[in-house]
Amino acid sequence: MKKEYYEKAKQLLFQMTLQEKIGQLCQKNIGDTSGLGEEKNLINEDAYDKIRQGRIGLILQPAWNMIDDIREAQRVAVEESRLKVPLLVHSDIIHGFDTIFPLPIASACSFNTELIRRSAAISATEATVAGINVTHAPMLDIARDPRWGRIAEGAGEDAYLAGEIAKAYVKGFQEDNGRSECLSATLKHFAGYGAAEAGRDYNTCELGERTMRNTYLRPFKAGIDAGAKLVMAGFHTVDSVPMTANAKYLRKILRKEFTFEGVVISDWCAPYELIAHGIAENEREAALAAFQGGIDVEMCSDCYDRFLNELITAGLIDEKTLDAAVLRILMLKFECGIMEDPYLFMRKSGACELPPDHLQVAEKLADESIVLLKNENILPLKPGEKIIVTGSRCFDANLLGCWQSSRFITDTITYPQGLEKEGFHCHYASTAQELISDDCGTVIVFVGEAAENSGEACSEQDIRILEEDTELLRIAKENDKKTVCVVSSGRPMILTETEKYSDAIVYAWYLGHSAGKSLAGILSGRVNPSGKLCVTLPRDMGQIPIYYNHLPTGRPRSEADDNKFTSRYIDGSSEPLYPFGFGLSYSKFIYENLILDSDVITDVPVKASITVENQSDTAGKETVQLYVHDVCAQISRPVKELAAFQKVYLNGRERKTITFKITEEMLSYYHSDNTFCCDPGLFEIYIGGDSETKIFKSLRKI
Repeated sequence: MKKEYYEKAKQLLFQMTLQEKIGQLCQKNIGDTSGLGEEKNLINEDAYDKIRQGRIGLILQPAWNMIDDIREAQRVAVEESRLKVPLLVHSDIIHGFDTIFPLPIASACSFNTELIRRSAAISATEATVAGINVTHAPMLDIARDPRWGRIAEGAGEDAYLAGEIAKAYVKGFQEDNGRSECLSATLKHFAGYGAAEAGRDYNTCELGERTMRNTYLRPFKAGIDAGAKLVMAGFHTVDSVPMTANAKYLRKILRKEFTFEGVVISDWCAPYELIAHGIAENEREAALAAFQGGIDVEMCSDCYDRFLNELITAGLIDEKTLDAAVLRILMLKFECGIMEDPYLFMRKSGACELPPDHLQVAEKLADESIVLLKNENILPLKPGEKIIVTGSRCFDANLLGCWQSSRFITDTITYPQGLEKEGFHCHYASTAQELISDDCGTVIVFVGEAAENSGEACSEQDIRILEEDTELLRIAKENDKKTVCVVSSGRPMILTETEKYSDAIVYAWYLGHSAGKSLAGILSGRVNPSGKLCVTLPRDMGQIPIYYNHLPTGRPRSEADDNKFTSRYIDGSSEPLYPFGFGLSYSKFIYENLILDSDVITDVPVKASITVENQSDTAGKETVQLYVHDVCAQISRPVKELAAFQKVYLNGRERKTITFKITEEMLSYYHSDNTFCCDPGLFEIYIGGDSETKIFKSLRKI
């Protein structure tokens, strides 16, 4: 089928004028989301004229209620343009379309790639009904700085976990909807964008090529191998070159090394922003730099539309290079099915409620995304218990999180409503005095930050919990009340002071449509928590960036060693508050008897097994994590790296033997000459419940 599409695309390309070819590379925004629920069509008669002339090949629509505008734009393209080539319709479907799932950072804490795949499949089903062909997701930026607002959109700090999640999203968007041409995934933001200096969005990212290859590029390689059809370049600069014009990464690494054959799209107006970056004097130079750098599609600015014709005519751009880019876009249109039917899947949904089977998946994913960080024998709460609810986030109406435009935004219940439905009796305390005078023995303080405080352009300098919320916990604790702290946020926050006064801490993130119900299920014990942190939680902002898979130093830190001359702080702990992979359960899991079936690895995988026992009566799920450490390599390697994981279910008092296959690929990395291979020497294999596990066996590569 792909060969047939290629021949058809070539035939169509040969019929195009130069301006029509360029038009296939130009994307137009058709909506204004400045006010939620007040989207306005931006397609004016000038835009329709460009569509008729073949000067627009793609449109970006940001909201669910623009299906009539999409249909009309498609009608003009296929009925009034010379070659009748339909438009590709793009949208940012980050964690749901109608049904909103947990934020990606929350979903990553589930360590459940199957549920993530199902959430993506549902998003694709709902979005294509609205006429959308391409989603600008998943975001695969490794993020180690929680001040960066877009940490909410990704899978956290670990490249392996992000790669596994990338594969789940790509499969869900593109393959699980009855036909392969359903919704095309875009891997973004290639590459290194999550390393923005000081956590400030759009800022430069100074990364060495070794770090890029061994960390920031890995999830993209996984997504490409899974079949993703588009890649989006980031806004940022790497090695002094804006990624929008970075031929080394877009043409050499992405195209040649990773053999990516799909479409490369810029981020919003990024070609035009090359002027502000200081590598283009005007829009003509910006168009040249972006195209030569490797950008196929210009998103929403018009440098290509205005100047590519002139640049090709002047011989500064080879028309064959243009033809190759146009072929990629035409191929995508064939693969999406819109060349055969421009209105494929499109219909006006008359549904007045969310489908129950979609909500069921959202609920399961939300249940497993919640992370229980602390529990001093207070949770689960007693059935029907009277509780005090308070805190700055207590009555948040928007529990869906950033990056969503669901028409069912009002279908979310608040946390107190969820608790009431679960059978609890909630008393609201608006002041500390009300909290003290209420005779209820348990207080739930809802803390964190508003949904709109995370996402794009939401960098923050101070990510501590509000003092007034911490004060409520302190007062409650000093008045002999049991305290539960529930955190709603799109980023990791500083909980050090808050933790002192909390008997239990529940990190609830922003969970989407099931937020109120899922949290109530965790607090009541109807749901046994199983989430694990996909990020490291710092003790203090001075530790940022902090991440588990750091390189060793010549003077390793040790909290037990009072030697001053080690890599440590003199005014506080160097250890995180909670490590990557950490998360409690109402079950009690014990690890023992780690066995390798060989202490030497060759091209035959080594089998690693460990016994996990649930020493409680409560059935639960545990994410068993395998980490590797290359003890002595050609370059300095991380102290630990996640290499595999399995989420397993154990009944009360059940024991299971969990088995992993360790391959040479799991021990390999990119060397100084860019070869990807495994060094001979000693490796340590760790298996446990979080990144600080001490259970390990040695393995040698001869």
